[in-house]
Amino acid sequence: MPSSDQHEIREYIDFIDLSRQDVIAAKSAWDIIRPNINDVLTYFYSSQIMKQTERQFPKFNIPTLIRKQVTHWDMLFSGGLDEDYVSRVKRIGSAHRRINVSLPYYIISYGVFLNEFERILRFHQNNHSDIIDLMSGLRKFILLDLAFACSAESPGSATE
Repeated sequence: MPSSDQHEIREYIDFIDLSRQDVIAAKSAWDIIRPNINDVLTYFYSSQIMKQTERQFPKFNIPTLIRKQVTHWDMLFSGGLDEDYVSRVKRIGSAHRRINVSLPYYIISYGVFLNEFERILRFHQNNHSDIIDLMSGLRKFILLDLAFACSAESPGSATE
């Protein structure tokens, strides 16, 4: 019998209609984005909202956060949408809730990343159709990541 995480993975993948072509596109997009990811994350962590967050949580270590984010995305775009991945993402989601990261800002952050990823793809790709395909696969993975992170139990819930 499938676990609840396996069921959730299958349900979300079916709902977003993630295809083999999307997996290939997301991996290809990540190969293009990856050499530029430190610049994207440096930009993100220097944003006004992150500066406010840094004041709220002065122990934030930005280089460590960047390294963890890159490692997470490396795993995500390797196509590893399995129970280990879901468990890891839910722990990340719970950690963000535990320190009171605003869900709207968490969601908006994904939008910032998607916009930056598209900017990089547009710079490196000339074919508009290829950019659309790459972004489609990338977007599905990013939204799945967001969905799993948001589906984490709240800190202090009965299941933790």
